[in-house]
Amino acid sequence: MDGQFFYWFTWMLWIQTTFFLNKKHKNRLNFTILLLAAIIVSPYQINMFDFNISLLLACLYIGVFFYINIFRKKTLLYFLLSAFFMMLAYCSFHLLSILDPIWIIFNKEWLLSISLIIVARLIYKEPTKQILLIIFGSVNGDVLYGILLKKYQYSYTIGSMNFFDSLLISIAGIITFYTVKLSLLRWEKYVYIMEKEKQKLL
Repeated sequence: MDGQFFYWFTWMLWIQTTFFLNKKHKNRLNFTILLLAAIIVSPYQINMFDFNISLLLACLYIGVFFYINIFRKKTLLYFLLSAFFMMLAYCSFHLLSILDPIWIIFNKEWLLSISLIIVARLIYKEPTKQILLIIFGSVNGDVLYGILLKKYQYSYTIGSMNFFDSLLISIAGIITFYTVKLSLLRWEKYVYIMEKEKQKLL
C-alpha cells in the first residue's frame, strides 16, 4: 500500500513527541503539531501549471526553504550545490528504473532511500544537515522528474505517497544510524571508565 511507511513513521514520531519527549523541550508542541498536520494534509493535492502536486510536498518545500535562509552565504551556497547533485541523483534513479528496471533487485523505495542516505553522508557529517539535504534534494528531484514525464505525456503526481515513503525511510535511516553511533560512543566511554576503575583497584 502506497504511503504505509510514511504513515507508520509519522505516527511513531507523533507518539514519541506527544508522550515521551521531555515536556520542557521548547519545540515539543511545534513538532507534535507539524507531524499531525502532515498526516492530515497528506491525501490532498493541488493543480498548478497542469501538474498534480501534493499539498504536503508544497508545504514541506516552503518550510525547508525558509529554514535554509538562516544559513550563511558560503554555507547556503554549498548546501544548494549539494542539493543540486542530490536532485540529479534522485531523478537519475527514477529514470534508470524506467529505462532499465532489471537492476531494481528489491523494493524500489528502500533502494532509493539507501542511495540518498549514502549521498547525504558523503556530503555532510551532521545528521540535521543530512536530513535537510535529502528533503530539499528529493523534493526538487521529484519536481524535475514530474516535468520530464510531462514532456512525454505521462501522468505523474509530484509528491506521491511513494515519494514520502522513500523520504521517511531515508530520514528514519539517518536517525537510526546516528542513535546507534551515539549509543556505541556512550558504551565505549562507559567501558573506558570501568577499566580505569579496575586499574585503580589493582
